[in-house]
Amino acid sequence: MTTQPRDVDVAELRDLMSAAGMLPAIPAALTSDVTGREALLSRILAEAHAGDQADRAVDQPDGAQPATPLAQPAAVTPIESARASRRRRLSRTGRRVLTLAAAGAAVLAAVLGTQLSSGPQAIAGSPAALVFSGADALDVAAGTAPSATATLTVLAEAALSAPAPEVGGDVQRVATYAWLHVQDGDTGEISTVPTQSMWWLSADGAIQSTQVRTGAITADGQIDPAAAPVQAAGTSTDTFPAGSLVPATLAGLPRDTAGLTTELLALTGAQTCTADDAARAACLVVAVQQLFSQYVVPGDLAAAMWSVLAEQPAVSDLGSTTDRFGRPGLAVAVAPALGTPEAVTVLIISPTDGQLLGVETIAVTDPQGPVAQSVTGFTAWNTSSWVAALGD
Repeated sequence: MTTQPRDVDVAELRDLMSAAGMLPAIPAALTSDVTGREALLSRILAEAHAGDQADRAVDQPDGAQPATPLAQPAAVTPIESARASRRRRLSRTGRRVLTLAAAGAAVLAAVLGTQLSSGPQAIAGSPAALVFSGADALDVAAGTAPSATATLTVLAEAALSAPAPEVGGDVQRVATYAWLHVQDGDTGEISTVPTQSMWWLSADGAIQSTQVRTGAITADGQIDPAAAPVQAAGTSTDTFPAGSLVPATLAGLPRDTAGLTTELLALTGAQTCTADDAARAACLVVAVQQLFSQYVVPGDLAAAMWSVLAEQPAVSDLGSTTDRFGRPGLAVAVAPALGTPEAVTVLIISPTDGQLLGVETIAVTDPQGPVAQSVTGFTAWNTSSWVAALGD
């Protein structure tokens, strides 16, 4: 099967995003104008902050002054009021995430021609598939893989009993390695680029994101953590100002399964999440991956998320595996939701501390019918830690 999108699909998506105000027009000059790109990013973020300030004003009673950004909640709050406040806060956070994603897409479109198109692309075929002891993606798609309830319950216990990470500062740092599909801004050609990403989130909500294009993985699908950048032009860093995300989001999430399920589904923002069991499980997995990508997830929250997934009948058990970094893991998977591409999503979780190790996307069909399993992409978490400053 091919990863090349049809031109009409790309055009329709661009038109839709433009109509929604998510993708401002990008003059051709911006592909070589660094100052222009920075001005564009500043304008996008300014619009996002303006909308967020309006949200805070709506939350206030008539005649009240807007709350100070990131203000601490009152010491004692009625339960219903706390839930309503949390829903509003998470809704605003979701909008920030979407705005940040749109800003990133605009800037990426502007810089691809200058940073990722020069020189030979770091391209390879489909990554070697991982081996699972109990079932595979075809079993999941066919509905014959066993339930993951027992495995996820064990993983929740591991996360809850694991020691807390050492705190070396108030900045959260998440390092991942992934195969990213990148479109050249000049030719439109799509390449699969092995990329190491570092994400920092400071206490005031400022963000720094660095991506380094690296060498391809080995023939057996393993990552070399010491792989050097392919070339200097394959490295890029973006920064976003204070308030771009709310670091307190994780503290505000409930730890009981019913409350956390509701909040995770709300975080995805998709209206199809409750269509059926498969759609519900798929949305929950998206939310889990998003939180692990942006924050250092504490053990009690990781445990609560695995407990949420343990209650989902559409989550299957694949057994044990070895992840892209050679670490032992337990794998669970969700089948494609109705109306989505035929791809199974696999989560690989550490049996030692219950932390997320990786996410694999495995295609199981193409327009011509069933095919052998094919890994179309993956993300592997290297480290999540607390550091002293952005860039550490």
